[in-house]
Amino acid sequence: MPTPITRATATKEQLAAEAKTRFEQLKKFEKFDLDAKNEEIEKVKEKLAKLEGEVDAYFDFLGIPKAPEPAAASSSGGVKKGGAKKASGEGFSIPLADLKSALENFPQKTADIRKQGWEIANIKTLAAANPHLLKIIASGPWPKVQLLK
Repeated sequence: MPTPITRATATKEQLAAEAKTRFEQLKKFEKFDLDAKNEEIEKVKEKLAKLEGEVDAYFDFLGIPKAPEPAAASSSGGVKKGGAKKASGEGFSIPLADLKSALENFPQKTADIRKQGWEIANIKTLAAANPHLLKIIASGPWPKVQLLK
């Protein structure tokens, strides 16, 4: 049967081993170079900005309009609360000439209105005014527009 002294010695050795382990963990944490990590983050941000510029240039080359920038946070600093969406959709308006040139670059001259970031009401208005040029293909919540000529 272990005596109280042997139990205390075993507990003391356990505590010493645990303290040593924690000390090693602290040494590893001190080696973690926060400045180097911040520099890596900045390099990745620069690469991302360069790639975004290349994508924008490619979209310009193809004649595809860019989606609008997301809305900035409110000036009150709070989180924007959800509400009823606009009946017209959440996209941006596009003139008929730009729409025609963009649709010519798509397969089968058909594009998903929401994926392109276009305003659905605007596209429907253009299609109603120009039925010889545009056709709306209703496929549930993801309508498409097709260039006929």
